[in-house]
Amino acid sequence: MAIGAYPLMTFYRIFYFLLLLTMAGTGRVIASDQVSKQPLNPIGEALSEGLAPIDVDVPNVTMTKQDGSKALFKEELDDGRPVMLNFVYTACATSCPVASQSFAKAQQQLGDKVHFVSISIDPETDTPDHLKRYSEKFKAAPGWDHYTGNEKDSIAIQKAFKAFGGDKMNHRAVTFIRPSPDKPWVKVEGFTTSKILVQTFEKISKASL
Repeated sequence: MAIGAYPLMTFYRIFYFLLLLTMAGTGRVIASDQVSKQPLNPIGEALSEGLAPIDVDVPNVTMTKQDGSKALFKEELDDGRPVMLNFVYTACATSCPVASQSFAKAQQQLGDKVHFVSISIDPETDTPDHLKRYSEKFKAAPGWDHYTGNEKDSIAIQKAFKAFGGDKMNHRAVTFIRPSPDKPWVKVEGFTTSKILVQTFEKISKASL
């Protein structure tokens, strides 16, 4: 049967499986180029091999969620919950479905104790309705929010996380995790499984106690 005859989600699952077979083990926790030379705090010590957390100055721009409601982005991240964050766009057919599938499985394991955040890097196309359909495609449960806005604000957020690639075609697969608002972010770069995301979250959460 031709690939085009399969439902879209079946194709994504096949793609996800083959891609993970090819890139298994490439997900890795890394430090920012701007990391301070100060001694590692407990989170940094828990990451192994001298890798350190990163500092992110999150801009408090107004973003729009998949349900059409508007919110100040920094306040969304600082509501007390741990955060797992990535960048996607709904027309993406390669890295974004893989990242979203990993988020979906990680949310099934971690539940609503973690705020899952996906930010559109193509806000002119990704209206709230587009994001709502995209989130439904990956069966996002309450606690996983998708955000859009204007291009300037989307770029400002990407630059704050040092994840801006110039345009959506240079989009990098990267996830950011923070155990609490008073703790630094940790970057997980590359195509990662939900297992890697959950293990990293649990490791840095225990280190921050």
